[in-house]
Amino acid sequence: MLLDGFPVTSCMVLTAQVEGRQVTTVEGLSKRGRLDPIVKALVEEGAAQCGYCIPGFVVAARGLMKEVPHPTRKVIHVALSGNVCRCGGYSKIVDAITKVAGRKDGRAR
Repeated sequence: MLLDGFPVTSCMVLTAQVEGRQVTTVEGLSKRGRLDPIVKALVEEGAAQCGYCIPGFVVAARGLMKEVPHPTRKVIHVALSGNVCRCGGYSKIVDAITKVAGRKDGRAR
């Protein structure tokens, strides 16, 4: 989840710690029934295989892009390192996030 816009491990946050703060789950990233651009890119790139890991990747990527709007592939890899994809779809996941970040090759703009 995002806590005040930054990714946190939800199971490590006590309810009392979120009082008065903005909590956003993956469901809260959709606006008026429209998918978040990261979710849309994951689907377009074929990165959402079983779907189990996707919420964690989406929230982590959204938090990253708040801090670094156009991250390189290396920065994306580091930001997503706390998430596990059992299907092994990491390349496609990074491709999708790179696409949303407006990069074709992962290089600096």
